[in-house]
Amino acid sequence: MLIAGACVSSANATEIVTKITSVNFDYKETGDSGQTLDTEKASLGKINGIELGIRSSDYISPKSDFVQSFTLSYNSGNTDYKGAYQGGNYGDLTTTTKNKLAKFSYKAGLKLKVADSLAVGANIGVGGRSWRRELNDGNAETYYWSNWILGARADWEAMPKLTLSTTADWQKAANPKMHSSSEGQTFDLGDTNGYKVGISANYKLTNNLSLEGDVVYDYWKINKSNVVDIGGGYVAWEPDSKTKNTYAKLGLVYKF
Repeated sequence: MLIAGACVSSANATEIVTKITSVNFDYKETGDSGQTLDTEKASLGKINGIELGIRSSDYISPKSDFVQSFTLSYNSGNTDYKGAYQGGNYGDLTTTTKNKLAKFSYKAGLKLKVADSLAVGANIGVGGRSWRRELNDGNAETYYWSNWILGARADWEAMPKLTLSTTADWQKAANPKMHSSSEGQTFDLGDTNGYKVGISANYKLTNNLSLEGDVVYDYWKINKSNVVDIGGGYVAWEPDSKTKNTYAKLGLVYKF
């Protein structure tokens, strides 16, 4: 993991990051035959929030640094729901859903200087994700899990004040769950994994302050849950689903 916006040369540094964020939200549940059951969608500007972080780079040698980062984010807003009444067809039901999405991650890794203006690195880490989906019928579904992270990064000092970065992370959930308030049940989700890729630009305003912007694509594939007895002779389960969210972020980085 590399420190976005840090000079590619090896040096000790600690940075505090504050950004405003917005999410292009795209979620879809599918049945056993691959048919669409329901979707949640929102364009940029409808689900907004904030991201806070701290990151550090510690000198190892003239060409290498040990790097760490901790990031916490929260977004909330409405999505456009499209689904079906019981026994109906997809698209028969359209409503609005309230959403709360919280995430954190900790990463640690090594950065290597491979040229005067280029550094590459790799990281391992842990994270967590919670998405609360308040449906129009009064049911609130909360999806949550912790996850492992394995990733890589490249930073290019395009100009003396401008650093461009690319990132790629593999994500594997541990013990993913979904709790339904109306059923009073918690479902064990199936195998859940994904990836995250992003681009970033960091422009140095002063020796200690930078402007930083990011675009990040965050993908998760969630497999069907276990079957739960909900009483009255009925059973329920959470179907297969995919989340394809794109984050736009803009904020300030203070180095000390």
